[in-house]
Amino acid sequence: MPIFSSERESELEIKIKNLVSDHPAIVSKMNGIKEKSYLAEHADVYPDPKLGFAYRSYPYRNGVVRERTRPDTPGMTGNEISISQEIPYPGKLSLEKQIRKFDAEESIYEVEWNLNTFLKTYFEIKLTFESIEKEIQNLESLSTSLKSTSKLEASGYSAGKTNITPTLKLLNFKEKINDRLLQKKVNLEQLKSKLNYYEVNNSPISLNSGEILEYLKLKELSFEKGIGINHFSNSSILKISEVNVGRVEAEIERDKILHFPDTEVFFSYMQRRNRPFLLDSGPLNYAIMDNPEFSGDLWSAGITMRIPVWSLGKQNDLDKSNTYKRRR
Repeated sequence: MPIFSSERESELEIKIKNLVSDHPAIVSKMNGIKEKSYLAEHADVYPDPKLGFAYRSYPYRNGVVRERTRPDTPGMTGNEISISQEIPYPGKLSLEKQIRKFDAEESIYEVEWNLNTFLKTYFEIKLTFESIEKEIQNLESLSTSLKSTSKLEASGYSAGKTNITPTLKLLNFKEKINDRLLQKKVNLEQLKSKLNYYEVNNSPISLNSGEILEYLKLKELSFEKGIGINHFSNSSILKISEVNVGRVEAEIERDKILHFPDTEVFFSYMQRRNRPFLLDSGPLNYAIMDNPEFSGDLWSAGITMRIPVWSLGKQNDLDKSNTYKRRR
C-alpha cells in the first residue's frame, strides 16, 4: 500500500481549494452565508423612535382659524411636538436573532454538502474524460493497424492467396472500431463542455486523474482511520438536521409569545399661542377685553398597549402547527 505524507495531502487540499475558490457557483453560496450572518446581527435591532408634529386648534366653529384675536380660537390653539418609542414584548427580538443565526449556520453546512457534491461530480467527469481520451488513443492506434492489415489482406485476395471471408471480417471489424471511435469522440466533446463549467476559463489549476485518485485514497485512509460515532456526527447532512431541530425549537418559543402585547410609550409638548387680549364683539360695543385666562404650555405622557383580542383566539391553530413542525 502506498504511503502518503501529510505534506502531500496539504498540497492537494490547497490545489482543490484554489480550484473552487473562484468558481461562481461556490462564490455565490459563500456570499449567501455572509448575507445571512449579517442579517442575523440585524434581526434584534430595536424599533426606532417616532417623532411627530401637529397643529391643534380646538374648539372651533367654522373651520380651522389661527387668528389670535378671534374668540373662536381659545388658548388651546398651538403647535405640538411628540415622541414615542415602541417596546416589543421581552424575548421576541432575541429569539428572532437566534432563529436567523440558525439559518446562517445551516447555510454553512449546506455549502459544505454542496461543495462535496461539486467535487464528486467534477472528479467523475474528469476521470471519465481522461479515460475516454486514452480509449480514443487506443482505438485510433487499432484503427491504423487494421487499415494496414486490411490492405495486406486485400492484396492477398487479389493475388489469389486467400479467400474473401477473412478480408470481409476484417473490414467489418474495422467499421465497428471506427463507429466506436466516432461515438467516443462525441462523448468526449460532451464531457469537455461539462468540464468548462467546473474549470472556469480553462483554469490551469485543474487536477489530473492521478492527483484525483491520490486525493480520494487519502480521504479513504482518513475515513477508515477515524471511523466511529463522532466521525458520522460531523457529517454535513447530520449537522443540517441538528440545526433544523434547534431552529424549530426557537421558532416554537417565539410563537408562544408572538401574540403577547407590545407596548409604546409617548411624550408630547404643546406650545400654546400667546393671547394678550380679546376683542369684545358684542351687538352694541366693540372694545378690547382683558384676558384672564392662563395660557401656559401643555405636556402629556402615557403608554399604549396592543391587546391580542383577535389573534389570541387563533393561538390553538398555531400551537398545532408547531407540534407537527417539531415532529417533522
